[in-house]
Amino acid sequence: MMVTIIFLILPEVVLILGLVVHHLLPRVRINPIDLMTPFLLIACGRAIKLQLNYTATSLIVILVMLVGIFAAIFLAIQRGEIIYRTFFKLWWRLVFILGFIGYLGCLLLFLR
Repeated sequence: MMVTIIFLILPEVVLILGLVVHHLLPRVRINPIDLMTPFLLIACGRAIKLQLNYTATSLIVILVMLVGIFAAIFLAIQRGEIIYRTFFKLWWRLVFILGFIGYLGCLLLFLR
């Protein structure tokens, strides 16, 4: 129980530390939200495991892969080419958005 609570709080801690580093070291080009993405996915997996007694790791991996496939198809149709840097940024931000929505859902499930 305590480990799950730590995993649920960890994304906020990473966000706060990332904002502090971002403001103290402006030359570092790491966005705090980009650091938060894996912790959101891990927190979702832990909360689902605790509340529903179901291991959702495989579903999270499949979702991340599907987002990558759709991002590649979108870039290929829209621009006619897939540039790795553009693809990775789009894919990572889409994974963050889905992870954040899932994280909020898991928090509601956990606090229920």
